[in-house]
Amino acid sequence: MSDTYVRPFSVFGSGGKADTYMLLAVPHAGRFYPKKFLAETRLKEHELRLSEDAYADELFWKKSLRIPMIRDNYARNYIDVNREPLELNQRLFKDELPAYINHSSPRAAKGFGTIPQVVKRGMRIYKGKLTIAEAKERIAKVYRPYHNTLAQMIKDNVTRFGRAFVIDCHTMPTGKMENLADVVIGNNHGTAADRETIWMVAELLDEAGFKVSLNRPYAGGYTTCHYGCPELGVQAVQIEVRRSLYMDEETFEKLPCFNEIAGKLHQVNKVIRTLMS
Repeated sequence: MSDTYVRPFSVFGSGGKADTYMLLAVPHAGRFYPKKFLAETRLKEHELRLSEDAYADELFWKKSLRIPMIRDNYARNYIDVNREPLELNQRLFKDELPAYINHSSPRAAKGFGTIPQVVKRGMRIYKGKLTIAEAKERIAKVYRPYHNTLAQMIKDNVTRFGRAFVIDCHTMPTGKMENLADVVIGNNHGTAADRETIWMVAELLDEAGFKVSLNRPYAGGYTTCHYGCPELGVQAVQIEVRRSLYMDEETFEKLPCFNEIAGKLHQVNKVIRTLMS
């Protein structure tokens, strides 16, 4: 891919005129890999895509729903916007990280920080080490614009409706989940969304035919935990959909049932939107 300018994110929906306080955030469906990054990585694009939440935007959103959605356009392996802004691991960098960096992050220690070091299967991304300047550039050009806009969308809903409801949309590798759940919903164990909200989402997904798990093994990432604050009128729920339900996890091709699965999720969001209009 060339380095023709690509916006850090895209916003879809009703242009800020929605009659609902519901919005969707899709942080891991981006497919843009800058040329410099591709020169630094030791992996092929197919391998890099193993960390991608492939088609998450299509699974959760369509224009007729009239629900605003923000989607990060850059690949998760370039920068992960569902992490703290400075969740970094010293092992990835040539120069010493400043004291204000989150050095204690267990996710960064495993290679899944703001600048990831590995893909889902543990394969190392980079040939060598990066500079702190490069990390700061990615954060300034991609991470902060995404979160500044998401924060403003939430604030606008609170101002207009007195509340906001964020669904953070993800997909998950099948792994050990095949016999456990089709969908995992998380509210950071009750701190990001109240019991009534999480059970409403769970019941709708169950009625749609999905096997649902609550907060296990995914209770919510940075978006859910950072923005969800029921006491201030903001509910945030993370939803993870098992990839083998709708795609071939090796070839990334959609299965014939893709439209059926997406249709069920669209219907769930339609009902939630109706309840929140």
